[in-house]
Amino acid sequence: MTQEQVVNIATEISYLMLKNGAEIYRVEQCVRFIANAYGYHDADCFAILTSIVVTVVDGDRVCTRTKRVSDRATDLNKVVALNDLSRSICRQCMDYETVMGKIKEIKAAKPYPFWVSTITFVVISFFFGLYFKGTWTTALICGAVGVVVHPIQWFGGKIQTNIFIINMVTSAVITVLLCTAYVTFHPFQLDIMIISLIMNLVPGVALTHCMRDLISNELISGLARLAEVFISGAGTAVGVFLVLSLFGLKL
Repeated sequence: MTQEQVVNIATEISYLMLKNGAEIYRVEQCVRFIANAYGYHDADCFAILTSIVVTVVDGDRVCTRTKRVSDRATDLNKVVALNDLSRSICRQCMDYETVMGKIKEIKAAKPYPFWVSTITFVVISFFFGLYFKGTWTTALICGAVGVVVHPIQWFGGKIQTNIFIINMVTSAVITVLLCTAYVTFHPFQLDIMIISLIMNLVPGVALTHCMRDLISNELISGLARLAEVFISGAGTAVGVFLVLSLFGLKL
């Protein structure tokens, strides 16, 4: 396989891994393993959250490709599939057309249906309501309001709004619904319900990857993910605070 083809394969796989939520160390290792499998032992990769650079050296010939990651999501099924593909490449040294075909298949794989993700948020909200020692009524209300979480997050992703705005709007809508019910009907465990619902917005994967990157000495990526976590949390807090202030309520 030519040097350019190896660079293209390594870049496409690592780009998709990074785009779908893989750790930085996994992305960089993947590039080196693929290059080594095809006999190019002088290969390197520099990856951060928004960009990836792949370089393969063959004697005096250097081939480099850069690709920007404009939007990211969390699809661990694709990460696993891409990781398995890179392992298959290391074992079998598949030809260029076969590898690119498999990459296209993985790229075209559909995520979970919209309704499945929506129900998942409902179930999560319901059980967090119980976990935080709420009553069954509290948990049921949490589940009912949890219906709005995924549609807002999905729409924000479609129009490529930043995470601060998405989380602020989501938490604000959640709090408006809960406060309206609180004021209209009768007092209930408002604090537990707000906490249970905004737990859906906690960036757990990003925080885990942040710690993993920092432990691996990937300081740039680790700090970037840490900033993302803080921005996400700040958006959630601002949304809740603004609505509570509007209703004149305190937790």
